[in-house]
Amino acid sequence: PRTFLNEHTCVSRPECVPTEYAKTVFTLDEASLRAFYETSRKYVFFIDGLRLIAGDTPCERRGRWRRRKGSCTDAFAISAADRAALAIALRRSSDPNPHLIDLDLPRDVCDGFTYSSEVLTGVRIDVDGVCWEHCHEDTLDVFDATFAAEESNSYIKSAAGSGVASPFRELAESGDTSLYFPPAAIMGYWDDDRRRVLRGAIGRLGDRADFSQLPQQLQTAAMAAYLGAEDVRTLPLPTAPEIELSGVDGATGLTACTGE
Repeated sequence: PRTFLNEHTCVSRPECVPTEYAKTVFTLDEASLRAFYETSRKYVFFIDGLRLIAGDTPCERRGRWRRRKGSCTDAFAISAADRAALAIALRRSSDPNPHLIDLDLPRDVCDGFTYSSEVLTGVRIDVDGVCWEHCHEDTLDVFDATFAAEESNSYIKSAAGSGVASPFRELAESGDTSLYFPPAAIMGYWDDDRRRVLRGAIGRLGDRADFSQLPQQLQTAAMAAYLGAEDVRTLPLPTAPEIELSGVDGATGLTACTGE
């Protein structure tokens, strides 16, 4: 331990501190998701194919809408007034994501329309020539599926069929970055897998993310190099975290000072 007798021998040794990266903002797009696998063998995907279930509604306080190309019509019996109210809310959104809008609606903006059965595509609203489709609240969320790739007890894995050793690995090896929820899988299984083996989203496809704020297991040296993220230990003081060393050990001639 550090004492008044040895403190004059203490020196900074930042390499003993866990790596900490400076703020490095990048886009969660297909290229960066692919780079996690190519640089570090991390299985990072965005999820698609999630279905809305009976009782869901585009009038919920919090709802997700995805940008669509082509026709913007649907057969749902939602009133013209509700469609107009949703169009106003979508138009006013400041969500910067190029693919999605997460709406936070005022109360009573709709009359309570709900889906009568499970559907893959929801209500569509044209807003100034752009089509927005109501979708599952997790659609296009980005997940680290590395743990799930090793986990044998996964509903997504079992739904992929007995001939598929790991849908996550097969997707990565084929160069894909989208994980399509199996049509045969019960939607209730999605919540189980998300909580148990996917451990929460790290963002949405198209979001801007800070590499230094990602889960620690994704902050690999190889991915940092790909993004140009700097280790703050190499930056000028006082930015770099430090510990102090003093005394003698066999390898370096120094031992850690704890301040005790």
